[in-house]
Amino acid sequence: MKAKVNKTNEFIGVYLANIWCRNSKINQLQEEIATVNPECVFLMEIKTTHIKLFENLINQFPHRILEPRENTTGFIFLSLYPVIDYQIINLNEHGNRPILKAQIKMDSRIVSFYGAHPHTPISKRKFRYRNDLLKWLAASVLKDSSPVIVVGDFNTTTFSPVFRRFLAQSGLIDTRTWNGIPPTWPKYFPLLWLPLDHVLVNSSFDVLSDKLGRAMGSDHFAKIVTLSLNDERGCLTEASDELFKSRFSGHN
Repeated sequence: MKAKVNKTNEFIGVYLANIWCRNSKINQLQEEIATVNPECVFLMEIKTTHIKLFENLINQFPHRILEPRENTTGFIFLSLYPVIDYQIINLNEHGNRPILKAQIKMDSRIVSFYGAHPHTPISKRKFRYRNDLLKWLAASVLKDSSPVIVVGDFNTTTFSPVFRRFLAQSGLIDTRTWNGIPPTWPKYFPLLWLPLDHVLVNSSFDVLSDKLGRAMGSDHFAKIVTLSLNDERGCLTEASDELFKSRFSGHN
């Protein structure tokens, strides 16, 4: 893998994937991430054994938060931008699903990065856990005055009343609307495809691209999103626009 180089403080590329806890194609997945060359990576369903398997990838990022767990709740967060503080929040009323809140220094501003993987709503109890976690997350984001990025496999679709209520309560914007509504799961059953994995932002960001990645070996597609901090008017500055054109010209 090539050494990571931070390209600009104007932009942030995010790679999000539920890797599937029994993934046997970790090397191919790492190669995809290296090709994408994002500034931040959030991977879910990480077990202790994955830390060694992802060692090459982890070593490319100077800032890392590793939270492996022996179920489907572990995660890895990697960043080229400095992580100046972070919390891993576990609440019983959410079924002890960890929520990451990290503060990263991007340009001259502090960005709040949240990552979450709520329960699959396969029972009344887990349905309540998922909804309560999203409700807590919405309230936390709404109080956050920083630029905000929220990512995760939320186990709810873009069309769900639960998800729409979450957006309304949090004030977040779904980056997916930039490019239609591409689904992320289940990868191998196209007739059942659902958009379960999400990258959301508040009005401090502009969405420059929103694509799917292959996430080799997983039952989910990855999400690959490029964002830019906007100016006070909520749009790209002229300088940022020129930088975007120079960086992404010739890319699909």
